[in-house]
Amino acid sequence: MTDPDRLPEAPHERLVAAPGERRERSLRPGWSALAGMLVLVLALAAGIFVWRAMTPASAPPPTVPDLDTVVLAMPAEGFANPDGPWVRIEVAPVRPGANDIAIWLTDLSGADAAPPASGSVSVAPLTAEGAATAVAAQPGDDGRLIATISIAEPGWQQISAEVELADGHRVAAPFYLVAPDPNVTGFADIVIPKSDPAAEAVYERGLAALTSLHRVRYWQLIADGRGVAALSDHAIDDGSGGKEPSFYFRAEGGLEAVIIGPRRWVRQPGEEWVEQEASPMILPSEWGAEYAGATGFRLGRIENVDGEPSRVVTFIVPERQNPYVVPAWYAWWVGAESGELRREVMVSRYHYMINEFHDIDAPLQIAPPIPTGAGSPAATPVEDAASS
Repeated sequence: MTDPDRLPEAPHERLVAAPGERRERSLRPGWSALAGMLVLVLALAAGIFVWRAMTPASAPPPTVPDLDTVVLAMPAEGFANPDGPWVRIEVAPVRPGANDIAIWLTDLSGADAAPPASGSVSVAPLTAEGAATAVAAQPGDDGRLIATISIAEPGWQQISAEVELADGHRVAAPFYLVAPDPNVTGFADIVIPKSDPAAEAVYERGLAALTSLHRVRYWQLIADGRGVAALSDHAIDDGSGGKEPSFYFRAEGGLEAVIIGPRRWVRQPGEEWVEQEASPMILPSEWGAEYAGATGFRLGRIENVDGEPSRVVTFIVPERQNPYVVPAWYAWWVGAESGELRREVMVSRYHYMINEFHDIDAPLQIAPPIPTGAGSPAATPVEDAASS
């Protein structure tokens, strides 16, 4: 590793910035090849810092879609417990009307776990109050559970899968999809709803809180819709308290990174920490550029997120030119009292993302790692500071 501007053993020249760093074109990812990016991410265990640290696509996505189904994964016991079972679903055709769903369990690596004994699945639009529509899932020939659900209206949907294991233990996981899904139906005919001023006001409040953050931690789950998923833990301090800006990143099953001012440290599993020169960080005050041109605001239901009742607001960021960036569909959960952005989900080109924000402006200490040799345990003073 003689080049300090490159991730360890990266097979391509700077396809991704090191976690937390600025790219020359740090826009929302225009992922013309996200599947390949995620393979790279998993191969490097890089996890991808944020949606803001990717190189945009150079051309619009093809109008002819090339996905027939959408496959997603979620840790069944929450982001903080990724070593437990993961719930996976496959949905088709991801549009209003009848949709077939398959449900199964895997481990963190994606290897199939014991077949579930029974289960159920429910669907509810994010932009409407009321009970979800639930149906029982039946065992299929391949050990997966199968069911058919009906999506009543276009837009954001929450699909919740609950599974009972052979020992009677039950696990559940929520999934978020846009119907119709642009990766299945294509990006040619995008319908943008008329904006609701009340919804736009909730968005503006959440955006102001997001870009005013000084310290925050968040989990990020990013997937390509074909079954590849990566989960990572993040902590950032903008240095407003007199310290240098700092950032901590840990990909589940993979790379760790620490950035403090102009220096960064990275470590692959089983290897030593490597110190390098860092590129400038992307601080929360700059995150608003991600949503430039947002429109089509709609209010949704109120849900409890991290202990606070939060209002759902959905919107679309249309395509942008020079350089081209594909459209993206967003749903935010904005704290009813605090105005803080608690959860964000997004669908774009081969890009299904969830961010769960917590420890908002809470005390945070990120320090340089203490080298302990190759193969040292993952628990370091840096991780303790970022995850305590």
